[in-house]
Amino acid sequence: MKKESVSTKVSETIRLYQWFISTIVSHGHISFSKLNELWVTSRMEEGCPLSRTTFNRYREGIKELYGIEILCETGGNDKNKYYIRNKADLYDDSPLLWSTNAMALNALLYKHDSIRRRISIDQNFNMEYLDVIMEAIENHQVLLAITWDYKKRKHMPVRINPYGLVLRQNQWFIISITEGEYPSTCVEMLSMEGEPAYQYYMVSEFVQVENTGERFVQNKYFKLHKAISMAPELRYHKGEESKKEVVLMANNIALMKIQSQTRFFYNSEENDGCDITKVTLYTFGSDDVIDYILSLGSDVQVLGPSDILDLIRNKVMSMCQNYFEVI
Repeated sequence: MKKESVSTKVSETIRLYQWFISTIVSHGHISFSKLNELWVTSRMEEGCPLSRTTFNRYREGIKELYGIEILCETGGNDKNKYYIRNKADLYDDSPLLWSTNAMALNALLYKHDSIRRRISIDQNFNMEYLDVIMEAIENHQVLLAITWDYKKRKHMPVRINPYGLVLRQNQWFIISITEGEYPSTCVEMLSMEGEPAYQYYMVSEFVQVENTGERFVQNKYFKLHKAISMAPELRYHKGEESKKEVVLMANNIALMKIQSQTRFFYNSEENDGCDITKVTLYTFGSDDVIDYILSLGSDVQVLGPSDILDLIRNKVMSMCQNYFEVI
């Protein structure tokens, strides 16, 4: 319990720090009275007024944690304006800049809530597996992931030495330098002679990721700026479908068939002694999984996604027309 309360307090402090940074950045120069007004209306600290003592304490914390200095431009009375001195450092730290801009945008959306639905933001990335991946990067530990190989048309395990993460076109990619075989979903960027070849794994195409706890030795020729500079070229794999998760209810007969097959990676929920089990099949194409589901007959009921359901209905209707007279 004590550890959770400390963790919560740290998260809240960071949230407050980022609020100050984003607010001052968005205004350029801001008086203390205006800052206090925004503090209250944003319901920071339950809407209690901001004291100068508290603000100065946060200024020191921001400088210590982020290296960002909030200075005061004197002008007498309330003409004093606060600003960020080393704003360039903020723009060099892309994760901090992104989270700061997100905080500033959130404040604007709160202020202009009536037009929220008129604003479209193309930032809807997947957070799945990020905690496991970041922990592995932090501790130089090997990841074991299950992903789809388009050429072999099957799921395969792959060991990844993670060096970093990049977000491109709402997709997370792991930067890796890994020797040996890797799947066709991995994008390899060849580097200059004498430098390692970087691999990029699209996280959304994983169906399972775990931290092995095994440490790896970092390649001494690894250059983070080089790996990131090549990342803007990353794109989706053209002509290939993205990962689909087909959810179905299976009786014991179908469950045994699913457990014995090797074409699709799957997860099943505990059925607590019931005759029906919820199963998720992972696939990167529609035709194979539809044919397989139809082979299970009435022993399964597909719950989704809707596009797979529509394709199954259409195929069943087409089959019926071959055997029954259409009235």
